Amino acid sequence: MRSEDFPDPTRRVVLEFSYNRSEFVRALRWLWLRRSDTPVMAAMGLTCLVLGAVLVSQFVAAAAFLLVLGALCVLIVITAIMIVPGSRWRTQPDLRAPRYYAFADSGVEVRTHTVEMKTEWSQFACTRESSRCYLLQVGNSRSYVHLPKRTFESRSDELAFRKMAERNTQAHLRPQGQRRPARRLLSRRFRTAPLSWHARSWKASGRI
Repeated sequence: MRSEDFPDPTRRVVLEFSYNRSEFVRALRWLWLRRSDTPVMAAMGLTCLVLGAVLVSQFVAAAAFLLVLGALCVLIVITAIMIVPGSRWRTQPDLRAPRYYAFADSGVEVRTHTVEMKTEWSQFACTRESSRCYLLQVGNSRSYVHLPKRTFESRSDELAFRKMAERNTQAHLRPQGQRRPARRLLSRRFRTAPLSWHARSWKASGRI
C-alpha cells in the first residue's frame, strides 16, 4: 500500500467559506436529479400524459384524469428541480453565513454563526462528488453538507479529504484525474465559436 493510504492522526483539512447562490442551487439540483424517485415521477407523468392523449377521444373521463395526473407529476418534478433550490436560497438567509469545517480521522469540527460542535464521521452515511463540490449525507436523511471544491487550499488538502471520506464513509467519488478528452473539448469550442472566428481562421489558412 502507498503511504498516503494509511491514516495520519495529525492531518487536518480546514475549510472556511460562504456559499454563493449559483453553487448552492447547482448542488441542490444535482441531488434532485440523482434521487431515485425523480425519474420515476417524471416517467409516470409522461406516461399518463401520453395515455390521456391517446384515450381522449374514446374515454373522456379517464383521459381527463390521466392528463391531470400526468401534468401534476411533471409539474412536481419541474418545481423541485427548477424552483425549490432558488426558493430555499431566498428564504433561508442562514445559508449565506460563513462556515468552518475541520476534518480529521478523529472526527469533524463544525462552526457556523448558530452551531459549534465536534461530531464523529459515523454521523455521515456517505460522500458524493459532483463536478464542483463534495456532499456529505447526514445520517440516513436527505440532508447534505455541501463542500465546494474551490474552498480547498491545495490539491494535497483535497486528496487528504478524499482519503478520509473513503476510510470513514461510503464514498461515491469520481476517479481521480478524470478530465474531459481534449479532442472533445476542442471540438465543442470550435462548434460554439462565432462564425466570424471560423472565417478568419479559414482565410488565414488559405481555405477561402
